[in-house]
Amino acid sequence: MYFITSISDWRLITPKFPVVVKIGHAHAGNGKVKIETHHQFQDIASVVALSKSYAATEQYIESKYDIHIQKIGTHYKAFLYIDHDWQMTPMDFQWHHGKIWNNLSVIRRKSISGNWKANTGSAMLEQVQMNDRYKLWVDECCKIFGGLDVLVVEAIQGKDGKEYIIG
Repeated sequence: MYFITSISDWRLITPKFPVVVKIGHAHAGNGKVKIETHHQFQDIASVVALSKSYAATEQYIESKYDIHIQKIGTHYKAFLYIDHDWQMTPMDFQWHHGKIWNNLSVIRRKSISGNWKANTGSAMLEQVQMNDRYKLWVDECCKIFGGLDVLVVEAIQGKDGKEYIIG
């Protein structure tokens, strides 16, 4: 990941494409652009320069789904935002993620918009079970920040089979 505060910083980096450029306080799909080539990268650099904001770049991860795990008090939930062209059955989820937590829930959202930003457009939801890995992630993050009662961990399940914590 590169954090860029001035136009001259853009000339110093040569990222491996594709990348995602996040301009300013980007969230909810806003302020983010997927860049495929160095020509596009140069173009977005000029846009960022005019915005008078900072920008960050990070490697684009081709994802199967986004994962949002939340803890509110003693209640845990995980939401899977699934790409429009990939299906996962509850058996796949159990096999891939190991132990299943029977009293905690996971909600799976299947995108039908086809956008590279998994959190935009229309979607269908399906509820499945929570697993111990996600609970561990949330609990450890809560400890790091002094025992939080409310927390969300964001991750991506890549098409390469790896999970990436992104926020």
